[in-house]
Amino acid sequence: MTALGPRRASRARARDAYRLRCQHKTWDDIAAACGYGSAAAACKAVTRYIERMPPEETAMARALSAGTYRMVINELHQIAEAAQQQNKHTPALQALQAIADVQERHDKLIGIAPVAPATEVNVNIGAAEALEQMRSQLTRVIDAEVIGEVRELGA
Repeated sequence: MTALGPRRASRARARDAYRLRCQHKTWDDIAAACGYGSAAAACKAVTRYIERMPPEETAMARALSAGTYRMVINELHQIAEAAQQQNKHTPALQALQAIADVQERHDKLIGIAPVAPATEVNVNIGAAEALEQMRSQLTRVIDAEVIGEVRELGA
C-alpha cells in the first residue's frame, strides 16, 4: 500500500472515490482507480467522507434536484429536435418518452403529481366464511325489519 501523504491529498482521494461510487463503480474499481489497497479501504474512505459532509437541507436538495431535472429535460428536447430534423422517428420518440419520464419524476419531486389513494384489501377469509358472514348480516337486517313491522302493528 502506498503512503497516504498529507491530509489534503487523502481528502481529495476520498472525494474522487466518492464521485466514482456515485457513478455506480464497484469498490474494486474504485480501489484500483484511486490507489487504495483494497475494496474495503475504498469503502471505508468513502464512508468517512460521507460522514464528514454537512447534512443537506431538504429544500435545498429538492431545488438542486429540480434544477438537474430541468437540465436533463432541456438536453432531451435538443436530442428530440435533432432526431426529428434528421427524420429519425424512433430516436425522437425515445427522447420524447424519456422527457415524459423525467417530467413525471420532477412533478413528483415538487409535489404536483397526482397520487392515487391507497386502497387496502383484506382477504384473510375464505369463500365459505364470507358467505356465512353475509348470511348472518342479512339475517340481522331481516330480523330488524320484522321486529320493526311487529312494533308498527302493535302500535
